[in-house]
Amino acid sequence: MTNRVKKICVSATIFACLISAFLPACIPKDKTIECTVAIVLPEDATSPQPLVTVNRGDDATFSISLPEDRRIVFVGYDDYTLGGGETASAGRRYFELTLHSVRYSEYIEVQSAAALTTQYLPNGGEGDGMTITENPVHLRPVSLNAESAFERQGYIQTGWNTAADGTGEHYSFGGRLNHDGDELTLYAEWQKENPAADFGYEQIAYSDNLMITSCLTDADEIAVPESIGGKKVVGISDGAFTDREISKLVLPDSIIRIESGAFDGCNIEKLVMFDNVTDISSQSFTNCTLSTLYLNARQKPTFSGSYFDTFADKYDRLYALKNQKKIILTGGSSVRFGFDSMKIERELEGYSAVNMGVYAYANMRPQLELISLCAKEGDIVLHGTEFDAIDEQFCVSDTLGYEIFAMCESNYDLISLLDLTDYDGIFDSFRQFNDRRKGMIKKSYDISPSDYDEDGNPSASPVYNSRGDYVLYRKNNEEMKNFGVKRAYYNKKYFPESAISDLNEVLAKLGANGAEVLYAYTPRMNTSLSDDSDRESIIALDIYLNERLSVPIISDIESSLYSPLYFFGTDNHLSTEGAEIHTANIIADLKKYLAANA
Repeated sequence: MTNRVKKICVSATIFACLISAFLPACIPKDKTIECTVAIVLPEDATSPQPLVTVNRGDDATFSISLPEDRRIVFVGYDDYTLGGGETASAGRRYFELTLHSVRYSEYIEVQSAAALTTQYLPNGGEGDGMTITENPVHLRPVSLNAESAFERQGYIQTGWNTAADGTGEHYSFGGRLNHDGDELTLYAEWQKENPAADFGYEQIAYSDNLMITSCLTDADEIAVPESIGGKKVVGISDGAFTDREISKLVLPDSIIRIESGAFDGCNIEKLVMFDNVTDISSQSFTNCTLSTLYLNARQKPTFSGSYFDTFADKYDRLYALKNQKKIILTGGSSVRFGFDSMKIERELEGYSAVNMGVYAYANMRPQLELISLCAKEGDIVLHGTEFDAIDEQFCVSDTLGYEIFAMCESNYDLISLLDLTDYDGIFDSFRQFNDRRKGMIKKSYDISPSDYDEDGNPSASPVYNSRGDYVLYRKNNEEMKNFGVKRAYYNKKYFPESAISDLNEVLAKLGANGAEVLYAYTPRMNTSLSDDSDRESIIALDIYLNERLSVPIISDIESSLYSPLYFFGTDNHLSTEGAEIHTANIIADLKKYLAANA
């Protein structure tokens, strides 16, 4: 045991004694139970108030200061949020540690280590390298975007790589980084531009900029130059590339316009482009097959802090647990609002939980396909669908939708994991995504979704826990009112065989690596159903789905329809009490199923 570890252990023992001697256990006071929590800090850390008393069930928050070259790596508490991490003064970094739902008086050990640093090297480009001390807002730091790209005459920087020769792990601009140790060195990844003689081009009227009008080379790897003869290349004209087999196409970040028919009939294996292309549509790639898209961030993120932005953070946790036993909760926002994942972990010992629910009207197909990459043998995937968004939830649509780009905006590398030959309208979705961003404020990768509520308002209390649950307190619907005009369809006539087949296809991918895939009905207000969703049709739908879904349904359909009392804001977002009730029901269903299939 090192001296450092001994000191921590001694400090912990001393604090334990102090608590035992001076701090009572949770004791009633005016019918309110209070709990006192002390944090045991390493020698290099300080806190203005290391001891806090809160009502039982409330959060306890501590401010912690560390030298700027240090970070917090361990907190001896299951459910906590760590924010801050900025260097404010005197070379020290300031963190805010929140322990959620404190139940007992206790001491909590905190440990520190060297801060994560990322070194970016020009690797043949101009300028000096940069070393970034990472801010721990996300589980995985975000790489620098293209605003920090290096310059190199005749080359396009396509991202970052862990190897100077480009054979290591690739990261797009704005992708999440895997730090195996305290330090990560990344090299500028370069693609040599094709010479100007490989292209036909013309100057845009009343402009000094150029459009590529034709491709004159038979090469299967093409990098369009950023400039020709000192004039910037900003677009690709109709018919410039026709019926070509292209293994890799690289477009520089100067390109902002790709006309209809520009890549008609092409088969493109890999496309590298930047997110500042504003004039683009699926008509730009008519009759074209695209396998993989590497999208680079030139713009600052705009969806930071929104519920769309939670997907990248949730995926960080899923990725971190990819080789561990886990329960993965998937579905729309009713899943995001519907669970206490910490309770699931307590009741189903040995499993870690990840709540991947985001938004019912985003196509579930790409989400589930990304999740399937981390679902392994020994895992349980518990999937649920919302019946007011049947096409999206049953993976009927082959269109990505702008929502998927929004959900991956702070980790564009997720897009590159999808086989896009399975999807249509890719660039229509991308254009819609960019159109929506035009009127939005450019933000920062350092913004956490946990700092903002569902409506985008700053929150003094953490909104999400580390498992991905929405944990901001939600009162019961005492007025017993319906919140929206949308109605869910609990009648089998809305579920054609083709929709069941589409969902089964994706569920099979979820279980392809040995994970056990189960289905559970999502919570819905029982007064917010379509007019033709009576009790008879609800029971008939349950029979219909049990007969056709390829995975076991573990829950009761009628039990998933809750009183309006237990909803908050919408007809499928449970209140805090409602989420506790629903979680208890699902735990009982899971235990029953697992016992029967042991």
